[in-house]
Amino acid sequence: CMVDAIIISDDCGRILGGNEHALKMFKWTKNQITGQPLTILMPEPYASHHDAYLFRFQKHKKNVINSDKRYLKAKRKDG
Repeated sequence: CMVDAIIISDDCGRILGGNEHALKMFKWTKNQITGQPLTILMPEPYASHHDAYLFRFQKHKKNVINSDKRYLKAKRKDG
């Protein structure tokens, strides 16, 4: 059985929470990660480009991702 790591954010890119698997995977506690920017979970160059993606999303209210599934590189708390 595989469990997905799920992170929930608002449309400003702030983390609202995550499931137990995500917290364990990224080595954050719920209190530590809540309110942080999503970019703390992203390595470069993704982190640097994320604000521009959010700006386009907020301006056009349209997701530019054309897939139900997306595989991303991520960064744990310890780097």
